[in-house]
Amino acid sequence: MNYTDPSGHRSFDVAKGTKYAKRHATKRNPLFKSCDHDCTNFASQILLAGGVQQDKTWWSVGKAKASKAWLLADKFVKQWGTYKIFKRKKNQKTTQLYRMTKKAQKGDFIAYDRTGDGSWDHVGYVSNKSGKKRIVKGRKVYNLEITQHTRDYSAWLTNVGTDGQKNGWVPHYKENYKKIRYAIVKRI
Repeated sequence: MNYTDPSGHRSFDVAKGTKYAKRHATKRNPLFKSCDHDCTNFASQILLAGGVQQDKTWWSVGKAKASKAWLLADKFVKQWGTYKIFKRKKNQKTTQLYRMTKKAQKGDFIAYDRTGDGSWDHVGYVSNKSGKKRIVKGRKVYNLEITQHTRDYSAWLTNVGTDGQKNGWVPHYKENYKKIRYAIVKRI
């Protein structure tokens, strides 16, 4: 499946992007710079592998350097924009994980703003989706397979955190989950 913008300048091949994401989820590509907080760098690599062409604001020169939109979650999300999650509202983000997981599809990039301060903190890639609703940490969600870096993995939302580590996509019950905002990032 491909997604192309109306002008025809950018397209994203989901199969190629997903293949790259799965291959490099836990083994980083040595051709690119690697960071401690590598989520956006990895998301950018997935876009590139899926055929999206670099431009003057979103680019990388391998290990040498990269633009802020290539490396930083907030800049990446603002570079590409977000899809509307609600039909009746202009709001393009939600505090409800359920609504985001319901709308997200394989090939989507998703983001969250942990504190609700308007700055996006993390980006991941949806490498698959189950049509079934599940309960995770007391929250109803549609099960997504999320592939990401920072905590490098490719795993279903319901399986992440079984090793005792906290999954960043599903807030811990002690956190103020009402502040967390989620969004689906435009692919093109």
